Amino acid sequence: MTGLVLLLLLVSLCQGETPLGSALQTNDTLDTIFSEYFQWKLKTYPEWATLEGLGDYNNLVEDFSMEAIRTKVRKCQEFYKRSRRLEATSEDYKLYKEVFEAELLPCNDGLKYKGYLFPPINFLEGIQTSYPRLVSEKKYTKLGSIKDYQDLQERLSKIPAMISQIIELLKTGMREGVTYARESLVGVDGQLEALQGKAEDSPFYTRFRDMPGSLGRHLVDRTQTQAANITQNQILPAFKRLQEFLKYEYSQKLRSPPGVSTIPNGVEFYSAALNWHLGTGLSPEEVQSIGFEEVTQIKEQVKGVIQEMGLNMTFREFADLLRNDKTQMFSTAEEALDTYNAIIKKANNKLSTLFPSEILTDDVYNLRVEASPPGGAIAYYESATKTFFVKLEPLEIQTKYEATTLTLHEGNPGHNLQQAVAENQENFPDFMRKPMFERYSEAPSRFNMPTVHTEGWGLYSEYLGLEMEMYEEKYARLGHYSYNLLRACRLVVDTGMHALGWTRDQAVQYMLDNTALTEESVEGEVDRYITWPGQACAYKIGERKIRELRSLSEERLGEKFDVKEFHLVALKCVGGLTVLERCVEDWIEATARPSPGNNLTYDFEETSGAGVSQATLALLSLTLLAL
Repeated sequence: MTGLVLLLLLVSLCQGETPLGSALQTNDTLDTIFSEYFQWKLKTYPEWATLEGLGDYNNLVEDFSMEAIRTKVRKCQEFYKRSRRLEATSEDYKLYKEVFEAELLPCNDGLKYKGYLFPPINFLEGIQTSYPRLVSEKKYTKLGSIKDYQDLQERLSKIPAMISQIIELLKTGMREGVTYARESLVGVDGQLEALQGKAEDSPFYTRFRDMPGSLGRHLVDRTQTQAANITQNQILPAFKRLQEFLKYEYSQKLRSPPGVSTIPNGVEFYSAALNWHLGTGLSPEEVQSIGFEEVTQIKEQVKGVIQEMGLNMTFREFADLLRNDKTQMFSTAEEALDTYNAIIKKANNKLSTLFPSEILTDDVYNLRVEASPPGGAIAYYESATKTFFVKLEPLEIQTKYEATTLTLHEGNPGHNLQQAVAENQENFPDFMRKPMFERYSEAPSRFNMPTVHTEGWGLYSEYLGLEMEMYEEKYARLGHYSYNLLRACRLVVDTGMHALGWTRDQAVQYMLDNTALTEESVEGEVDRYITWPGQACAYKIGERKIRELRSLSEERLGEKFDVKEFHLVALKCVGGLTVLERCVEDWIEATARPSPGNNLTYDFEETSGAGVSQATLALLSLTLLAL
């Protein structure tokens, strides 16, 4: 009888039907937290939400005020604490919870390292290039109804205030000695100058110029007039003000040494940024040592190919020969794009040998390749449009021999396949399905992104090209080794400049000595590392870990090892290296000793415990003991 009473009391408490029950039950679940967090990210970064095709916040711009920055930190702390109070009751949710808390953890200390004083105003990420594309290109801002145009007009009207907030952040950085390096703003003045002109030709107005008359002629006329006035009298003057501030004020305070360690608390800043991108406790010295080791090993592989070609020359001599080989240069942008498309088609035909059919969806095969807008990185993948962008201005920056390895990294089985797998996991929380790969310059002062997993997979995909027989032609194999050397060199020069006192010239010369990249490409790479401290180290560190875990799996499983299943686990366990290690270890154990209660599927089913509060769990334990 006593047991029955206690059981009824427990049910009553858990249902919140008594004052005590209401106090103990928070009604919080991990699903609720994950959902609220993702919606908060969309509203906080509304331009990113638009890029992702989620249009609820198309009328907003990001708030760069210090109050908004402090609010971001408070929200991160709130989400983190809520998650920590809950217990995941399934393997799936343990994974989600681990990834979630790892993403939030650096944001908890967001004010400490002052990464927010590096807002998006550099040659890699800048509102001077991203905003014109966002509002003018139909694939990003989709317009159809009157409300769509009204939302866009409202967003545009808020841009001048946003620019003022960014200028205030930059002024704070000037006062506190936390400023960009000179190299980070090269070309920005020209990008800002290109925005000036007549309103009717501005990318901020063109979508209104093309408004369909079917929306109502009077309404269209009024909207067009208002948009033209906003563009001419508010937006363009605001960008001009930013241009003049950067040219005449901020430029006087740009740091001349490239390393971020020269800012106040810069040594600690770089260590935090390195950890933010790598998710490990490796010191800059340890990372650089790995780089030196990798460079030596890869150069030996290159020498083997040189000998196969019947050439008697040193690596440096061969690299100089390769740089000046006109047969390896594209004659036109069209030839380059045709080459990349042919490589995509060839790679797609070989995916089924390494990946299970259930993940080879239409999203994987519907990959496009386009020339990227001026500025930015040599190549990148844009998940929202399933597009591999390649920089073709100047055309000499790309070579035929490096085309295959670059395509495998950005396309399939690289980032395109990787993102398609994540997005098609219906039971993944949205924050895992759609990570925000934006604003690298603000690391380590914001929530994390799985750089080391994402870029490690991209580089591992280049390695898979060997198994896919994509490098049968010797020049293509040299291109693979050339890009692999690039990633190894990054470990050396990134840490060298940001932690160990290297100059930009030292970094450029080291890469010229140890890669086959052109001098122009090398300089662009080095300036990227200067602008995004630590980010470039994620590629090689992540790839090494994936290959290490694959070797471990093959060794321990023997004939039970299935490369397709290994790749499935590696793709689905999005997060830091510790998350990936745990997933692979669980998979190895489940595969080695299969049993009904020990099979690990990573199907991520919806009905796995989304978490109950620790107080409720404690009450359950006490009551069961009493029973």
